[in-house]
Amino acid sequence: MSEAAPAWPRELCAGFESCDHPRMVTFYFLARYTGQRKGDCCAMRWSDFDGRRVHVVQEKTGTKLWVPAHIRLRNYLASLPHEGEFILTSPKGGAYRKTSVTNLVCSIASELGFKGHSPHGLRHLAGASLAEAGCTVPQIMAVLGHLTEKQALHYVRQANRIRLGE
Repeated sequence: MSEAAPAWPRELCAGFESCDHPRMVTFYFLARYTGQRKGDCCAMRWSDFDGRRVHVVQEKTGTKLWVPAHIRLRNYLASLPHEGEFILTSPKGGAYRKTSVTNLVCSIASELGFKGHSPHGLRHLAGASLAEAGCTVPQIMAVLGHLTEKQALHYVRQANRIRLGE
């Protein structure tokens, strides 16, 4: 894993939450608060969400997860209309394509003054946030679906060192 996808700073998160693209705000909430990859967020269906957790079968690894939904994600999803089968519904009514999400997210981030930040940076932010909250490496692995401790430790290293020291 490379540092090519830096974790999103708070200022970018705040800007993105208030941007004028409701579907990409939905992507942001799914990625930020589940820590899943963009393809997994695009594939999330309303039937995968039980009100407390999101069921995910990761596209990259086939790993099956029940990801606890953060309260901010639960509240956000409760405010959305169910436009179709997918939580992140494209303008045509189906699932968003990963490339479309990448292009839109990178464009919005650039418009907000954060060129170089990609959707994958939200996964890094989620992993670092879990570490900052005191989660163990096995807990981070369970949420992000990592198969090895080495993968989870990559995100732990990005955690805020001051908060970890406290």
